[in-house]
Amino acid sequence: MKNRFLFMGIFCCLEAMAQVTGAVEQIYYYDKGNGFAMGPLVQLQTNKNWFVEARYNYEEARTTSLYIGKAFVHEGKFSYSIIPIFGGVIGRFDGGSAALNVDLEFKGFYFSTQSQYTFSVEEELDNFYFSWSELGYQPLTWFYGGVALQETYFPQTSETITNPGCVVGFAFKRWTLPFYGFRTGKGTQSFVCSIIYEW
Repeated sequence: MKNRFLFMGIFCCLEAMAQVTGAVEQIYYYDKGNGFAMGPLVQLQTNKNWFVEARYNYEEARTTSLYIGKAFVHEGKFSYSIIPIFGGVIGRFDGGSAALNVDLEFKGFYFSTQSQYTFSVEEELDNFYFSWSELGYQPLTWFYGGVALQETYFPQTSETITNPGCVVGFAFKRWTLPFYGFRTGKGTQSFVCSIIYEW
């Protein structure tokens, strides 16, 4: 009897996982002023388009965040994915966050943006708005490139930090390797690269 229930439990888990798509991303950052850092990011989406995203070292060093939301998706000549998400942040930065992930594709061109407002429960001056946007073209199944823009805004001080950059990426089956370079001011640069696996 116990084996029967164990088998049924395993079957239900496998069936649930078969209905989930997602991605695992390992991000590497290098900035001349701040040195080297890295952080993982995991995304899961059910066949009902419920969406979960977990991050580490993203909003702040040694900080974990977890988001939930629902995706609005259309696939065709013009494809889009719009995902509003809400979550909590804990670690060196404690608070909450609301974000919007948008992806658009049309005839090899793509636009993607991630915008979020993150607030601290400990220090209001730490609240910030952040966006990362890309516009590019994929001429080959294994290669794409374009421009990128990072922007951070601190509402309490009205300070805005804008970092323009570029991206080149390589794709092979379920793997993608994007490489970014950003200008961070006064001639300095930062670099970001990722290893992404999607299923």
